[in-house]
Amino acid sequence: SHTAEMKFECIWQQLPQEIFTEIFSYLSSDEKANVRATCKYFQKLIDHPTLWKNNTIVLRSISSFNVKFWQMLQKRKICSVIVKRVGMKQWKMLTQSLPDLVAVTVDAEIKEEALQGLKPLVHLQKLHLRNCSRLSDHVIVKDVAHLKNLTNLMLCKISCGHGSGLLGLAQLKNLHTLALHTREGCFPERMLQYVLFQLPGLKELSLKVKKMDKLKLSLCFSLPNIFLVYFTSMTTVSKLHLKRLDLVDSGDTGLSDEALDQLSCIRSLGLWHHKKTLLGTEDILETMLRKLPDLTEIDLAWAASFEPYVKLMPTSIEKLSVIGAKVSNCALSWLANHAGKLKHLNLDHCHGFDRMVLKVFPEKFPSLQTLGLRNAPLTDETLLDLVNLKHLQKLDICNAQYITLGGIQHFQTLTDNRIQLMKEHSLVRTECCCC
Repeated sequence: SHTAEMKFECIWQQLPQEIFTEIFSYLSSDEKANVRATCKYFQKLIDHPTLWKNNTIVLRSISSFNVKFWQMLQKRKICSVIVKRVGMKQWKMLTQSLPDLVAVTVDAEIKEEALQGLKPLVHLQKLHLRNCSRLSDHVIVKDVAHLKNLTNLMLCKISCGHGSGLLGLAQLKNLHTLALHTREGCFPERMLQYVLFQLPGLKELSLKVKKMDKLKLSLCFSLPNIFLVYFTSMTTVSKLHLKRLDLVDSGDTGLSDEALDQLSCIRSLGLWHHKKTLLGTEDILETMLRKLPDLTEIDLAWAASFEPYVKLMPTSIEKLSVIGAKVSNCALSWLANHAGKLKHLNLDHCHGFDRMVLKVFPEKFPSLQTLGLRNAPLTDETLLDLVNLKHLQKLDICNAQYITLGGIQHFQTLTDNRIQLMKEHSLVRTECCCC
């Protein structure tokens, strides 16, 4: 009854709010929602901004949300959203209700009207448009160039013609991260060359390069010699300071020595869908591993095999992710003997190794802090062997068919729950966008 609820609230209100805030901070979003429905007092506490700091809200159907929903998000001071569908009426409601958004991801096809609707978001720093297929690069860049505070920009399925549409990106002087994943798998190399050497703060770059040969891709990273007359008054950087480079569909391209010299600051490298289809061409990964010996992080996804590269892995490597490739027991043993600084290892969806090598991981990789073994041949016995990884903080065992609930409970008991055990797929995609 209403009277009983009031008595209940009075009892809880005698305790300091800080106690509840601390307790609620350990709850998942679903658990917070259940607590919120308990009483009005908890509803108020759950909506406190400190409990939603750095949270990203996934909006699957904006049209189903009412005014109270937007007011709730306002109270929580939500700053990051992922939008699955875009309807103009509710899109305007989103931008008007949450003017302090700093990060927006749009999964649906973006329309020009929706793009123009971003203008009220004057604090926007991160923008990821996963489907730009309905708009030209001129239209997209024209509207995006007004967002002067952008530090992260990802444009996927964008179509780049032979014109100068990309040039407007050079106005975004605060850019730290840029991703251009074109539908064609190529882009006007001189336009991108100009943009890259106009962005002094750019540290991370991701490109889809399926149809870029060695000459074209190398030009993007080579210092421009001559600009058109109306560019000459603009200041350019003479040296790129990229720390991370991701290349999608990179199997049949390469890089010149001049381009590699410009990329000498890179410490993190990611190659996605790296499969050679043309015989006789150089292997860009092999070249980069030889020319960039100071890499500390490497991501290799959906390559045919890890075997050709294992002996080229730098001794400085601390984080290695190999996804969907063949990795043998011998390759892992060689890696263990030559990469003593390795702290993060991901072998999701890989094949070629067995339980025997997993059993000796504590001996071979004693410094591991995170380990990804999705779809790996794990058993209860193998899982218990991993207890001896003394520094392990996170273990991903999604889709481990042979691990029982009893085995998991035994593992958690032996580790005193110090290891975060991932048993289900994450709702938020964290891997590189490979559109």
